[in-house]
Amino acid sequence: MSFESMPTTWRSAAWGRRLLCLTGSMGLSFWFGMRVCSTSSAVEAWYNQLAQDSATRDGERALDHPAAAEEAEWPLDGCPTAESVRCTDAAWRRTAAVYIVGIKSRALLNTTMQRVLRRAIDDGFAVHVYLSLIYDASGTGNWLRAREMSRQDPAIERLSRRGLQRYLRDLVRPTGACVLCAEIPQRPQELEHIPENPGQLREFPPHNTSTGKRVLNMWLRREKMWNATLLREAATGKRYEFLMWVRDDAYWVGDIPRPSALMQVPDAARTMWTLRCGEWGGVNDRVGMFGRDAAPAMLTMFSGFMHGGFPTGTRNSEVHLLKAARAGHVVLQRSTYDVLPLAIAMVYDTRRGPALCLLRKYWCGNAAGVSGLKFCEDINQSKPGSTTTPRRKGR
Repeated sequence: MSFESMPTTWRSAAWGRRLLCLTGSMGLSFWFGMRVCSTSSAVEAWYNQLAQDSATRDGERALDHPAAAEEAEWPLDGCPTAESVRCTDAAWRRTAAVYIVGIKSRALLNTTMQRVLRRAIDDGFAVHVYLSLIYDASGTGNWLRAREMSRQDPAIERLSRRGLQRYLRDLVRPTGACVLCAEIPQRPQELEHIPENPGQLREFPPHNTSTGKRVLNMWLRREKMWNATLLREAATGKRYEFLMWVRDDAYWVGDIPRPSALMQVPDAARTMWTLRCGEWGGVNDRVGMFGRDAAPAMLTMFSGFMHGGFPTGTRNSEVHLLKAARAGHVVLQRSTYDVLPLAIAMVYDTRRGPALCLLRKYWCGNAAGVSGLKFCEDINQSKPGSTTTPRRKGR
């Protein structure tokens, strides 16, 4: 799809951004606008990425790089073998693993590419990415009413499973990171023989609630990515130093802290950094950064729950995470929004085209929010003249 054939909203935003960067940043290419240009509207960077990725929007395209044949052979329901994926990492470089687990219908990955992957690479790390996005999560329900008006990112909405897998690898490649896994399960895995485990996850027991099953499925897929990490370490003989999980719908307002600085603190190897808000009696589970020795406790909660390995008295996933950390002797460091500038966002329809909004429920910054972005909960979905088109429940 050419630039001229793009919707007017995307085209005008992209062209305005280009002029801003060309005139204000000594001719630097506008494709790097997210990194080198200050924005008057936070959503412009997202529109720019829509323009940049326009060639991948219309389904499963044929790739014109040598890795295309290799990508076509990657499994959709698991990870390729550790030996089959070659990353051009210098042997002396420190290594980091980033896990992105979620669902296609709410995935917003552009800021994670720049604010997380690129940041770690610029800090001297070789970054390996482990991705797991469920292709069709319809019918699993919405935790928040505001999500009823959400829609998919236009860049991936029409992609097939194979097309989405290729798109994700293409999205990561320019950052300099290397994708080790990009599984796209068709549906959430059906979990059998879920134990009742009285006293664990009391607010939404996984054995009889859809919310509990979603949480358990997320833990399962994180653990699968962790197992792939262990296989990679065994194949290369090199251990990861810095590991991180981040949500699929993360919107980064700024860069993560330099991993090298975090790894210099006492007990860094068994420390986990997360946000000091939205904890609901436990630990914020929307982002977690940790050293290698903390990883086993943080990434094996599925097995711990299924086999009764954790103490009772956990009413939600946040408290469960806290008790898992304590049981694993993990040092917890809770950071403010200024240190971890993370928001949770979603795409919704307006009369001018798709736009982004932030979910206030997960917002940890000041009351003013982010310039150019509304809070989703404040958007009127029902009054005549509303700027949104209500979406059906379950999207």
